[in-house]
Amino acid sequence: MSTIKAVLIDAEEQERQLVARRNLEHDWLEKLIDVVYEADDLFDRIAYIAQRKRLMSTGNTLKGVLLFFSRFNQLAFARNVSREVKMIRERLDDISKDYHDYYSGPTWVSGEGRIVAKRREDSHSFVYAEDVIGRDADKKEIIDKLLDSSVRDAVHFVTLVGIGGLGKTTLAQLVYNDDRIVTEFPLRMWVCVSDEFNIRDILCKLLNSTVNQNFEVEELQRRVRQKINGERYLLVLDDVWNEDRHEWLKLENLLIGGVRGSRVVVTSRSKMVATIVGDGLTYELKGLSPEDSWSLFEKMAFRNEIERMDDHLIEIGQHVLKKCANVPLAIRVVGSLLYGQTKSIWQSFKNRDLIKMKRDDKDGILPILKLSYHHLTLELKNCFSYCALFPKDYWIEKEILVNLWMAHGFLSPSEGQRVKDAAEEYFMILLQRCFFQDAIRDDYGEIVACKLHDLMHDVAQEAVGRDLLVVDNVSELKEKIRHLSFSRLDLGNSSSSFSEIENIRTLFKLQRTFSVAGTREIREFLKKATYLRVLCLTSEIKTLPRAIDKLIHLRYLDLSHNYVLEFLPATLCKLNNLQTLILKECLNLKELPTKLSKLEKLRYLDIEGCRLDHMPPSLSNLTCLEKLPQFVASHSRVGQAIRGELQDLEPLKNVGGSLKIRVRGFSTYQVTEGAKYVSGMIHLKDMHIEISCLLNDDAGSTLLLECLQPNRYLTHFSLYGYGGVAFPKWESIEDLKPSLPLLVELSLSDCANLQHLPLLSQLHHLQTLNLINLDNLEDIEGCGGSLSVSVQDQSAFFLRLEKLHLVGLPKLKRWQKSSSESGVTSLNYSRSPVAYTFPRLFDLNISNCPYMTSIPLASSVRSLILSLDAPHSESFMMSSCCLTGSGELTIKFCYYEGLNSLSIVEELFQSHLCTSLCSLHIEGWPYLKSLCGGGLEHLTALQTLHLSGLPDLEELEDGNHSHLPWKFLTSLRDLELLNLPKLVNLPQGIQHLTALQSLRVEACDMFELSAECVSRLTSVKYLYLLQCDGLKSLPEAALSELPSLEHLDWVQWLQPSPQSSQASPPLPPPLPDFPPVCRQPSPRSLQD
Repeated sequence: MSTIKAVLIDAEEQERQLVARRNLEHDWLEKLIDVVYEADDLFDRIAYIAQRKRLMSTGNTLKGVLLFFSRFNQLAFARNVSREVKMIRERLDDISKDYHDYYSGPTWVSGEGRIVAKRREDSHSFVYAEDVIGRDADKKEIIDKLLDSSVRDAVHFVTLVGIGGLGKTTLAQLVYNDDRIVTEFPLRMWVCVSDEFNIRDILCKLLNSTVNQNFEVEELQRRVRQKINGERYLLVLDDVWNEDRHEWLKLENLLIGGVRGSRVVVTSRSKMVATIVGDGLTYELKGLSPEDSWSLFEKMAFRNEIERMDDHLIEIGQHVLKKCANVPLAIRVVGSLLYGQTKSIWQSFKNRDLIKMKRDDKDGILPILKLSYHHLTLELKNCFSYCALFPKDYWIEKEILVNLWMAHGFLSPSEGQRVKDAAEEYFMILLQRCFFQDAIRDDYGEIVACKLHDLMHDVAQEAVGRDLLVVDNVSELKEKIRHLSFSRLDLGNSSSSFSEIENIRTLFKLQRTFSVAGTREIREFLKKATYLRVLCLTSEIKTLPRAIDKLIHLRYLDLSHNYVLEFLPATLCKLNNLQTLILKECLNLKELPTKLSKLEKLRYLDIEGCRLDHMPPSLSNLTCLEKLPQFVASHSRVGQAIRGELQDLEPLKNVGGSLKIRVRGFSTYQVTEGAKYVSGMIHLKDMHIEISCLLNDDAGSTLLLECLQPNRYLTHFSLYGYGGVAFPKWESIEDLKPSLPLLVELSLSDCANLQHLPLLSQLHHLQTLNLINLDNLEDIEGCGGSLSVSVQDQSAFFLRLEKLHLVGLPKLKRWQKSSSESGVTSLNYSRSPVAYTFPRLFDLNISNCPYMTSIPLASSVRSLILSLDAPHSESFMMSSCCLTGSGELTIKFCYYEGLNSLSIVEELFQSHLCTSLCSLHIEGWPYLKSLCGGGLEHLTALQTLHLSGLPDLEELEDGNHSHLPWKFLTSLRDLELLNLPKLVNLPQGIQHLTALQSLRVEACDMFELSAECVSRLTSVKYLYLLQCDGLKSLPEAALSELPSLEHLDWVQWLQPSPQSSQASPPLPPPLPDFPPVCRQPSPRSLQD
């Protein structure tokens, strides 16, 4: 009847046949999709039962009997399946009959049944420059590149890339018609390539289509060569979609022959096209600036000056403009629709989606954007349209996205290709074709998150239709959908909606907010939503219902951030289709189900942040596993259930990313000599080994670490709690280079017995080195005798090292022991004209290394932290630190044991090496009494000075030489005085800080702010007075006269007392030019 009704609509409204045809198409397609989904569910159920039967039929008679009497009895199941198959076939026959009886076929289906995308009209080279707004800078940059005489290529390529509607063609037209381009390029040619990259067609267009179309390609290319021979030409290839490098090279070879300096401009929506074009310039076109966007909107939407001054129209226009995402075509379309309309029409546009604006117009924004969508394969279309699950401007995590794609079967790996690699390929295609934007990369250079372009989100929403819905609360569910994303799962108010979710396949939570979801509500919900593929229950649930096993189609289960979740039901292990299980930050989860190994399809197990005591046994069965953040190996005691062992890691060769191995209660019988449990994990990039058992046996520790030798492709490695004296025999005891040639970061901590290190300087990619709490380490470069570093050899040392942290090394005496025991290379490097030891080092932390007498040579240090203990602190040679003048340098000094002045660093401060020092932290120095006599007056470029934790500091200036060192700190902008118990008032010399803008005084119990001191703060804009018990009131009059003060923050720290709720500090009266702030924390907040 619904099909007949759609036909009647078509008959009654002949003038709107296209709309009616779409009604027919939509009605027929919706029915077909429903049946296809039902068939998919049925096939999935059949496969599930077959797998369950295989797992249960192991020759055990009892299991066979249980299987016969279970709900999976094969006789009853076969009868039910037969009935469902018959019903589905009947429905398909009916739909087919409807199609032939009432509908002749959609216009976009060709005779062969192939879907044909609407082709974009051919572009041309003309543009009316006065109509173009906001592209002057882009035009200038492109023209400068085209006319750059330093480019010596015979033919140089410039590719303009961006989503549809940005104005790539328009920009190319502007460049093409610029007077300078016309003068420099006597021969200019314009070819609209569009969908088909056909060499013959392109050659014909290059010849202005005047040649006989029957010419062979050989004749066409001869004529093209004849045309460009001896000419300096500019060729624009507009709207190129070809991503086949071989086809492009065919064309490129035909373009060689013109005068050197010829240029080819290519416009495309795909960055991959720019890649195959070659080594030329890729110019990624962005949206208009907000100002230019508004100028264009004004031009398109307002009829006259009166409308331009109408505040109401301006407010609506600015709201509508945000939906256009600064894309010129979208602005033009929307503006033209609003032009000449009444205010009521304008108001209606305010609440309409962009995709619903002028949908039937061939020149609208959506058809242009959908061209990119139509060029995708079926799998990529599914992957892209599913991204509508995320709201606009939402950061989409790549790992989550690809796991969702995998859960719905959108991925089709090639033969021999991993699913993960296929997902990565799909993601990169969508990124290269500008569907995604704002990609974020991690430390390894891998993309971890991105956003969907606002307009492409509209395309995705249009493609997925009513199957997908994004809501704030599940209780708001009012329509039948298959994919739902939400912010809150208020199941207590959703019972009325349960009837609408029987066919739901995705229930995805967008935010990590606490939700209202009890066990009973979840159980009732799961009874209805039995076809779920994706389920997120990141609410405050204590237990997962046993009924979870009813979700036999489930592939993706997210229980992350359930801080009170204590255990998982054994029925979870019946979900044989489960591919992704996320338990991240389930802090109270101590163990995983014992039979977890039965989830043979599990690929992604995220247990990061879970405080597991042990791993379940037989995880070696999970050979598909690609994500395993941690593995806890602990010794099984008598009477305890069998636990997972280190040997379970060996078959998990697909595990990649990061892996933390925690060894607890280790016994040597748990490992086999010669075994390599993790070296086969070639996709692993980051490995952390934490040994928390009391294993001080050198042989046992070495054997353990030998069995945990990482793969050669590792970039980050850290080791904690190792009990051996030296590194194990991996591939070479003297040299880590063969074992870890690509290592970027190495961290060794709390290895109490470790005395010898391999030759770390041979790790040529090493950027970060952390050596922390190594009680017995005497030298860093080892004692292998194969390397003796002389001054002339220093250039070979750590060429890429950027961060060096040496903390808690009480026996460290030298950097490297030479081959001769009598000769030792100490840490005190002398200056010489040769290259510095650490040319790229910018972050240096040396703490609690009492025998160190100098800082290693470094030429680019920006952050220096020093913490030195007696007895050698006084002899520490600061001058050995070669610090270049850096505006970002931060130095933190933490001195102890009677060092009471800055004289130890005066030599450094006086040197030219600190003339550009901009940030200085002095903290945790219990015996420091004065800032004077330490050379602070030489830091003329200092912008930030932080003094903290100096209990004996009394003098902030020199009494004999008044105002020192303040009178020389003319660049100081920020002054922070924290936890200085003897500070009574601000120094008089503060009046010389003419650039001071921010002053912070905190936790200085004796501090009082006098009117005289306030009068000196003439340049201060921000004043913070926090938790100073002695500060009972403020000099209100003096504060009110400060010319620059914009913000005052005064917080009194009151001890909790019965009277504290009534007591309030005196609040200064309103002062001009800044908002006064006075806060008094309550006793409850103090406890919190």
